Amino acid sequence: MFHSKSCSSIGVICFFLIIPNSVKSAEFNALGKPTKDNIQNEQSTYSNSVLSGRYTFGMRKNAVVSSFVANNSSPLNIPVLGLGSVSGLAHYLDRDSVALYAENNSSPFRKWEKIKSPQITPTSVLSEDISPTDIKVGMIIETETQPKWSTYVVSVVPGKIITAGWVNLKTKRMGTPDNHSSLVVNPVTKIWSANFNLIFPEGGRATKGVVQENGIINNSATSKNVNGVDTVVLPQSKFDGNIAYLARSTSLGNAKKWDYGFVSIGNRVSFSSRDNQINSPDISFNDESKSKIGLLFSGKNTAHSIVWKNGDTIVASVSPRGEIEKLNFKTKIINSSQALDSNFGRYIFKINSNIDVTLPDEKDLTDGYTLKLTSINDDGFIVSVKSINNKKLNGVESLKLKHGRWNLEAVYFQNEWIIE
Repeated sequence: MFHSKSCSSIGVICFFLIIPNSVKSAEFNALGKPTKDNIQNEQSTYSNSVLSGRYTFGMRKNAVVSSFVANNSSPLNIPVLGLGSVSGLAHYLDRDSVALYAENNSSPFRKWEKIKSPQITPTSVLSEDISPTDIKVGMIIETETQPKWSTYVVSVVPGKIITAGWVNLKTKRMGTPDNHSSLVVNPVTKIWSANFNLIFPEGGRATKGVVQENGIINNSATSKNVNGVDTVVLPQSKFDGNIAYLARSTSLGNAKKWDYGFVSIGNRVSFSSRDNQINSPDISFNDESKSKIGLLFSGKNTAHSIVWKNGDTIVASVSPRGEIEKLNFKTKIINSSQALDSNFGRYIFKINSNIDVTLPDEKDLTDGYTLKLTSINDDGFIVSVKSINNKKLNGVESLKLKHGRWNLEAVYFQNEWIIE
């Protein structure tokens, strides 16, 4: 049952509900399921509210109202403003207060969680290292050898575990692992700090829902450090994280999906990709999907749909109707014989003698590639052009481009060049 305790002192008002850390085994089976369908209707631990409120102060437990810590040998050492000495106050300048702290740890196996060379039968494990003080009903057991076998504890006495039988994780069939295979207890493979779900059963009364709301009421803070969600790879990490925000559908069951994976409504900037002091993104936006449309503009933008800027100067832009408003080509001046490449969109020839040039390597091109060629010469010097891989140019091996001033386009298509 619950025990409550209230306390008050200068500047501190608190109310605690002390929850027992164990329950009657008869109320749940080895699968962790309740043994009674109406357990939620009974006046028990499970049908009451859990409430906690206080003023916070100081560091660690004093700076937290409620804390839930899993798989940590020091669950009461809460790392909220977890400074080691008074000098730490000069290095970490925020003074944190946390209403709810949740943590889960991928802890190493404890000594008793590894059972070396036990006797294994179809429904039991025997070893002098087995103790009911440590091993509990419902704990999962797996072999360390491959292919893995798995089971769970039905009952335990000193020296013996009764199991639910063994299943082969590769074949999905029941059987028995090799005798004396080393075992691990509690083979946790994925940990969660929090797991929230909304359930809408058929015939349910609610038709709207939010898995989690993060809201603010800001009537005083003018700084830019009031954020909704902060997902950070902490500085103690030796390896990267994978995906900070994941909106996904499943490929199982009815395979339903979200209408929108991300929506920003009414904000000053809907999406921003930035650097910090030492890291920059490799790619700011990456579309790897097979969507029908990679990037869609509805035509409702008021000035431009796409803008490139160099400082305060707009160097290229596209209108809301998809019209090119301003376009720059990366340009290089050519005044001697050389090979052209696809890193430039326009070459300008300013020469004082006849020259030979080769067009960009076709191995790096696709059909429709277009290169702009411009001459600003007033005299009669000739630009001779050929393919580096001996592709045809207007049906011939090479071309001598006319002297004087001209603008031409070289288009690569179906294994040859068209220059006009």
